[in-house]
Amino acid sequence: MSIVKDPVFYFCLLLVAYALVRWWNSGIAVWYDSEQSKWLVREPTATVMPASAGNSGFLPLAAAVALSVFLVGARHALGLQARVFCGLTATFLVGVGGLISAVLACLGKNAYLASSATAGLADVPLLGTAFGLFLLLSVVFGMDAEGRKWSAARLPFVVAVGGSSAGLVLFSPPLIAALHLLVVLLFLVFSTVYCARVGSMGSVARGIGLVVLGLSVPALLLMGLASPELQQVKLQGLDVELAFPLEYKSLHQVLSRIAKEMWMERPWLGVGVGAYGLHAPFLAVKADWAVIPPHPQFALSGYWTLLAERGIIGCALLFLCVALLLWSWGRRLWEAFRYLHHNDDADVFLFACPPVVWTAPFVCVLVALELLISPLFNSIASVFAFVVSLALSAASFPRDPKASTPEPSQTSLNQGK
Repeated sequence: MSIVKDPVFYFCLLLVAYALVRWWNSGIAVWYDSEQSKWLVREPTATVMPASAGNSGFLPLAAAVALSVFLVGARHALGLQARVFCGLTATFLVGVGGLISAVLACLGKNAYLASSATAGLADVPLLGTAFGLFLLLSVVFGMDAEGRKWSAARLPFVVAVGGSSAGLVLFSPPLIAALHLLVVLLFLVFSTVYCARVGSMGSVARGIGLVVLGLSVPALLLMGLASPELQQVKLQGLDVELAFPLEYKSLHQVLSRIAKEMWMERPWLGVGVGAYGLHAPFLAVKADWAVIPPHPQFALSGYWTLLAERGIIGCALLFLCVALLLWSWGRRLWEAFRYLHHNDDADVFLFACPPVVWTAPFVCVLVALELLISPLFNSIASVFAFVVSLALSAASFPRDPKASTPEPSQTSLNQGK
């Protein structure tokens, strides 16, 4: 009944239906019209419905189903321990993937990963932010598990932190990676205080040691496996002038203008997910080609990319998801404060709650800032990490156990008598 009463559950049904339509309506592509002797962009099957380029609609459909199951399950897991286990399991699996991807990138065994590792801000990297968000979750959930003295969680904890930090450092520009790491260190302090309240100083020391061990993984990979060229890229990327060259501003403006023109042509549904690169050559003027790459795939502004490809309706769907989760976060924040106030814990309210509950506003700020310079939400992994972070944050507030216990009916009382 809790799931049935949850508005996020109905949003998930809407999300799956929307993704199903977009999957069915895929097929946007560039084709040559022999009668007119020119290249054109083929329209989707139904122009009045959301669409996607090529056959790319299947992956968003699968992701929508997976996200819906995880989202509803995390919000209604039976107790905080179940949510901690859920968060650790997710971050461990992401850590394994991040570790494998980072090793392949350092060894140059995969061309796509190797190019992503050397990508700068102008190259629209999309991989690292998802690892950064899961790194934050791995630290707070791992420290929570250590405070509960879950010895079996220590190896998954190290793998989650090490793999996610390796993915963040290898596949994000150094300045973005440094911003994520600052937030992670801040929450390590939060988690240390919380761990000391619910556990012991031994748990605190072990937890910090495991985090330091995990965070050393990217440095070991860069020093031991990465090529000198990759090492130089990571070091030079910390220079603001090198990270934001003079050409970057012009490129950002031109690609944003093209995206704006796309959106104005189809303001409600957009040109279709993944179709920016198909329409851009037809909207670029001659002077633009001196600035933009031969095959631009996204605008550097994530906001304009969202509007151009998804339109007002697609952006509203994403905004509705975030709004529902933030509304749930605010409501449970108030309920937790009232509950802890009666237990005389309101004076230390900041540290009486699990640190994961405070990740929501920081995650929103990080994502909002990065959307200014990167089409973040064109990566399914980034959308998944962002939404899962908000869901786990809202679901982890302490709650009054009496409020969730249903009152016995008169019939059951009579039967008991």
